[in-house]
Amino acid sequence: MKNTIYLTMKITIGALAAIISAKSLGLDFYMSAGVITMLSLLEIKRKSLFFGFQRLYTGVIAISIASLFLYITSFSIWGFGFYLLIFIPVVLKLDARAGLVVNTVLASHIYDIGRVDIYVIFNEMSLLFIGIAVALVLNLHVPIYEDKIRDIMKETDETFKETLDLMASCLESRCKIEGVSSNIAKLRSLIAEGLDKSYEYINSYYFKTEDYYSRYFSMRKSQVGRMRYMQEHCKNVFTTLEEAKPLAEFTYEVSREFNEENPGTDLLLRIEGLREKYKNSPLPATRDEFENRAVLFQFLNDLEEFIRIKAEFLASSDSVQNIA
Repeated sequence: MKNTIYLTMKITIGALAAIISAKSLGLDFYMSAGVITMLSLLEIKRKSLFFGFQRLYTGVIAISIASLFLYITSFSIWGFGFYLLIFIPVVLKLDARAGLVVNTVLASHIYDIGRVDIYVIFNEMSLLFIGIAVALVLNLHVPIYEDKIRDIMKETDETFKETLDLMASCLESRCKIEGVSSNIAKLRSLIAEGLDKSYEYINSYYFKTEDYYSRYFSMRKSQVGRMRYMQEHCKNVFTTLEEAKPLAEFTYEVSREFNEENPGTDLLLRIEGLREKYKNSPLPATRDEFENRAVLFQFLNDLEEFIRIKAEFLASSDSVQNIA
């Protein structure tokens, strides 16, 4: 709702500013400047600069073609038809569709005026320039997306920690997990919202290229997928607390050290020690013990991959910063 109100106010202010500017300059068809601003503001900010450039250079082409054919045909409707037959293929060939409709409206002004001179050409190009310029200026204002994104990140990380604690508790007490499924559903919802806000954030800049937040939430999304496997392993009941307890304690450690900056390298080293401990423990004596040992190893492997996903993300982030 806030975004709708913001965009409504932005478009309204932009359209009025363009119309008033064009009218104050004594331009004909000054309302068209407002329409051009509206179209430009409806586009993603990152693309509005590119589309604005498209409209400008195709505007020169459109006015040139329209002026020629309308003049030759004494400003008849056939001249406008010839203009369309030439201009449309040119725009499509240049892959500059953003300039098609807007500049055809400008060409129709020449048809309505019924003459071609310096003033008419200046009038149409001025309308185009004012409409685009006002939109680009208004797009310099960036809504505060980052604070909201950081809030979502914080809530996401807290939910991860809570879920890991629940899993550790299950391993420790050999109970069924309560609340993990709802937590995973909550994580998916938070991550989806975080990704949406991240895309809005990066698209609110003209030239920003480093997209840390969307990559961060994509990384967390991968971790949720791995956590889903861990949940399945935890559904099994372990016959001996002694075997499950070391893994439960380690899962608690992962939860305590879970934060945005922790690369998890120490945790990965500790996993190797834990794996060796299990390998050196007495062999299972029964089928149930064997199956439970296998489940513990599966949980440990998934937990390792869970941590490794974060480590690789931070390593790639450092690489991006070094390149930049």
